[in-house]
Amino acid sequence: MSPAEFSLDYQKVLQLFIYIFALSFFIELILLVVLQHRWVLRRDLFRGNKEIVAFLISVFICHKLSFDAFAVLNNSAVTTWGLFFTALMLAGGTKGCTKLLEDVMKIKNSPEEIQKIMQGK
Repeated sequence: MSPAEFSLDYQKVLQLFIYIFALSFFIELILLVVLQHRWVLRRDLFRGNKEIVAFLISVFICHKLSFDAFAVLNNSAVTTWGLFFTALMLAGGTKGCTKLLEDVMKIKNSPEEIQKIMQGK
């Protein structure tokens, strides 16, 4: 394919980015609620494994929604590899959402901060 044949629908790209950002934000909120629950914090479940949990949730969501970002851009069929890489993008997007929540919105998302708040320190 020559560069002259390659064209990109920027409206579709913008919609795709917004959709990925929204899904990443929802996944981050799910993780915030689940992983910061007292029951999970007391048992030290998932400590240091947030990225893996985010990826697994992303795989589940991409599979259930048949959401393949590459298929959307290329107007092609959904593939397993496309779902996998889209799930990786969503899981990586949760890191950006964490940064947004912590730096811009001043919402702490670390177990240590949550425990300090719960203990009244």
